Amino acid sequence: MSNLRDTVLRALEVEGAVVEPIEPDGIEVLAPSALRMALDLPEFARLGFGPTLPAESVRVSLESDWMDKLHAVARGRGRFLRAAIRRDVSWPGREDIEGMLAKHLVLENATYRIGEVSSAWTRYLVVMFHLTAISDEKREDILSVCVNEFNSACADSLVEPLFQHLNLDGTSNAKIPDSTGPGEPWTSERAREWCGTNLPGRIRGRLRPFLGGMERRMSKDLDRLHSYYTGLQREAARRLAEALVAHPAEDVACRREQARIESVERQYRENVADMGRKYAMKVDVELIQAAQVAVPVCRTEVRILRRKGVRTCHFDWNPFSKRLDEWPCESCGAVPDSYVVCDQSLHVTCPTCGGKCSTCGKLYCAACHPEGCPDCG
Repeated sequence: MSNLRDTVLRALEVEGAVVEPIEPDGIEVLAPSALRMALDLPEFARLGFGPTLPAESVRVSLESDWMDKLHAVARGRGRFLRAAIRRDVSWPGREDIEGMLAKHLVLENATYRIGEVSSAWTRYLVVMFHLTAISDEKREDILSVCVNEFNSACADSLVEPLFQHLNLDGTSNAKIPDSTGPGEPWTSERAREWCGTNLPGRIRGRLRPFLGGMERRMSKDLDRLHSYYTGLQREAARRLAEALVAHPAEDVACRREQARIESVERQYRENVADMGRKYAMKVDVELIQAAQVAVPVCRTEVRILRRKGVRTCHFDWNPFSKRLDEWPCESCGAVPDSYVVCDQSLHVTCPTCGGKCSTCGKLYCAACHPEGCPDCG
């Protein structure tokens, strides 16, 4: 059964309809009167979801108006899921953890030591957003982000296998041992704070191909503008030079050519400003769905050493993506290839946020000083 057909089937069942899967890739629906009116369906209807439809069926796709009607019927329900799931799998050994950390935790100015490796539970927050980017063209996309609520580590690679498990096995509620529980779930305020820091960079990354194409088109248009107005300016300058040779500076012809040069420069600036407005991008971000899922993990204690300072962090390996969660920059939220550690609070940041000030050239930590360089402001 396709994901779309499965989703629609469950939604209709919740609304009181009697639903039966049929082939190829369709369902039969016996709907109550209120649902029939909302969806504009007969009492008995067939819905098709694949390239080949069952006989006498209505095609349903993500782009069809029918999905908008179903969305209105749901009235915002089904946007949040909370579950606890367990997967039986062999945990990685200490040598495996060391190999994964060697790839994930590359410190440019510090070192680390691995401590205790133990089993535990953590809670992952998965949030899906609908992105609409509008410039000279329009682009829509779905962005899914995942964060480990225990240590704020990024786990975007967990999204697909986690939802595959939920789609196949449904929502489960495994028993969580009290001794290794995931703690209290994040509040909505804490989730908004995390999204405010981490979402902008992820949106820029997802829209990078769209931005690249837009910048190339804008560059070509600016080159054409520059070439055109440069030609006009050269012609006006040539005429002014001829007028200056033939007539005194206060002659009407000289003033006319000078005014023409100024007009060309003004028109060029106005057209460049119009071009900037044409290619300015607006991005709308709409929450689609969120889930808090408790999962058993293999937790590794890591002590980060910088000069005389020591900081203890924890890295989790989960059995769904089968990899370590990635540590984000503690200033901008990006996941870099390597990290730097600050002297003041041992923040682990990307080299940009822990690098030199662009004005005075002194090193400072953007996580310690989010307002800017403490030396030059």
